[in-house]
Amino acid sequence: MAPGQPVYGPLKPGDIVVVRTVEGERGPFVVDRIDDDAIAARDGTRFTRQDIVRLERRAFSGLRTAVLIGGIAGGAVMLAVGAWIARNSQ
Repeated sequence: MAPGQPVYGPLKPGDIVVVRTVEGERGPFVVDRIDDDAIAARDGTRFTRQDIVRLERRAFSGLRTAVLIGGIAGGAVMLAVGAWIARNSQ
């Protein structure tokens, strides 16, 4: 880690994270605050840097969600048109 760089990188309050500690996995939970060397969940649970083995931030991707919804909608339209063609071509 470079000097002056945040301990947890781009993590900020409001992010959804999954933490794997020495004792096991916890989460997902919403980050309430980030102290000097600890992440605090909204329920008050604190995870120090020494406790954390792995930290995973869950991110929302608007583009991926839009593509997924568009693909599902396009598939539904194609099925409906195919069914209509099959019904009306007899």
